[in-house]
Amino acid sequence: MISPLISVIIPAYNAAKQIEKCLNSIIRQTYRNLEIIVVDDGSTDATAEIVDRLKKNDSRIRYFKKENGGVGSARNYGLKMAKGEFIGFVDSDDYVSVFMYEILYRMITDFKADMSVCCVKGVTDKNPEDINKKKIYIPGKVILQNRKELFERYYAPKTSYIGNNTFNAINKLYRREVLDGFEFSEDTHIDEDVYSYFFICSKVNRSAFLPDERLYYYYENQESITRSKYIPDEKIISKVKIHEKKAVDWHKILCENDLSLLADKSYKLELFDIMGDGIKFRNGKNIISQYKKTVRELYGNKKGIFSAKEILQIHIFLFSPSIYSWIIKK
Repeated sequence: MISPLISVIIPAYNAAKQIEKCLNSIIRQTYRNLEIIVVDDGSTDATAEIVDRLKKNDSRIRYFKKENGGVGSARNYGLKMAKGEFIGFVDSDDYVSVFMYEILYRMITDFKADMSVCCVKGVTDKNPEDINKKKIYIPGKVILQNRKELFERYYAPKTSYIGNNTFNAINKLYRREVLDGFEFSEDTHIDEDVYSYFFICSKVNRSAFLPDERLYYYYENQESITRSKYIPDEKIISKVKIHEKKAVDWHKILCENDLSLLADKSYKLELFDIMGDGIKFRNGKNIISQYKKTVRELYGNKKGIFSAKEILQIHIFLFSPSIYSWIIKK
């Protein structure tokens, strides 16, 4: 009996340094019936040459090149090209255990789930992970969650359970129907997959999570961590946008799932996150005006959900982010 096809979608932009390691970890999967879709999002380095070389030795690799549009755009392109009954996403600078898709597939089928999830481990050049290291799948260890529990878990205390999981597209396997008609956000370039997480979960009736095995290895680029702290204005504005979209859209999704109290909590958390970010950039007049505008609009749309103390804090921020910053520190 032939196993169902799994489509693994890899968005890549100037990924020459890491993509070979990423692709090799997928090529060597113990689950063999894969199509490996690489979407080159306008790379200007040697990404295409590396993929082409590997493609000659493995016909499962499908390579597509498009104009640069961001991770969300590349993933959406990959979804349109995917033929599999199941879908997975891997970022081009990360890599995975060779057992990952076999285990995720067994979980999603054994428990008749719509989505299966494994743990994530941060790795660096100095602290890599052996992709061939044996991983054990014990069905009795799997945690099952319904849709409401998935939403509630996002706001739970940051336990080790959450620390080993992620609220985005990676480290998961989805049934195709969960992603039918779905599109990742393309107009923001920071946390767009986190924003999209709630939309995916809104179509998941059952999720299967394996807490004891870290199968996805997230690459922590030490160069980017230690380089200049300068952030371009467009990225700052993008971050404001994603907070605003999360506040509005997640509130709607949570209310539709009979979680109105959680919806209000979510809305307020996003607004106060905007204010927290805003005080970092209070010396940039154009930037802070965008923060104030967004806070004013979000507050004005749902005044009734805020306490008197929260309203006071919001008004102080709108009057003077510097004073708000001083009060927060105190």
